[in-house]
Amino acid sequence: MKRIQIHRYGGPEQMRLEELALPTPGSKQVIVSMRAASLNPTDIKQREGKMWLLTGRRFPRPMGSEFSGVVTAIGQGVTRFCVGDAVLGAVPLRTSGAFAERVMTDENLLVHKPSSISFEVASTLSVAGLAAEQALNKESKLKKDQSIFINGCMGGVGQAAIQLASSIGAKVAGSCRGNAMKRARILGVSDVFDFASFDPSHLRQRFDVIFDAAGKLSWAQSQAMLRPGGVCVDTNLRVGKLIRGIFGGQYKLVAAIPNAERLQKVAELAEKGILAPAVGKMVPLTEGIEAIRDFEKNGGIMGKLVLTNAN
Repeated sequence: MKRIQIHRYGGPEQMRLEELALPTPGSKQVIVSMRAASLNPTDIKQREGKMWLLTGRRFPRPMGSEFSGVVTAIGQGVTRFCVGDAVLGAVPLRTSGAFAERVMTDENLLVHKPSSISFEVASTLSVAGLAAEQALNKESKLKKDQSIFINGCMGGVGQAAIQLASSIGAKVAGSCRGNAMKRARILGVSDVFDFASFDPSHLRQRFDVIFDAAGKLSWAQSQAMLRPGGVCVDTNLRVGKLIRGIFGGQYKLVAAIPNAERLQKVAELAEKGILAPAVGKMVPLTEGIEAIRDFEKNGGIMGKLVLTNAN
């Protein structure tokens, strides 16, 4: 089988599409034939070595964190899945490996894929969908008629947050690239600002919730936009922000850490048509390295980059 992996931390030049054989699944492990796997900012940070304290220094290191596909083998003790089941899920952070023809993961990181959604959309739920659901439902507890500002609203996480906030009945504002502002309005963002040039100080105390899906705002910028008693939810797990997240009160951090219970929630939201992180571009796994390089260099995708595998 083929898998995208690296032999040292670094830039896009470190990625290789290589042949290897997966071992037999161990206890509570499942092997899935990947149909779709989506790229996340954390995949790039892991490759660059910015998360090495969590990912370790063992190489070769595979890439990719979330995927969908069909079960091809199960290990001892697996009770929730059978060969032939369509599933969606994630891989453990320590091992990764979703950008591959076959993926080995833990049973607790998989749920059954709803038949009403495609493999491509299903591959975006375990990180982007889960991050939006955790931020709006768990951390900020967004309510009907409240106002939310989504920074980076046209990325995969941002668009999922638009969908969920709209379903709750909240008033949605946000920022995105200038060329995506028209699309953001179509999706239901009432007030749209250019991501590159908007001034948070001009939006003083306008919002009940700030969701920084791009992880670019400082606490001072978020605080300026918050109403008294409001909540800021950030996706950037830098050390300083982690400390503020622990002690900050109004400041929360969201990490899309999947398990079966959390994944089932987002799968149900997707089945109801509430949650469907946007797929911006699809390419075969064999063209994945070039597509990731292009994404890092040029950006410009409104939604998720998804690698597909027909086997």
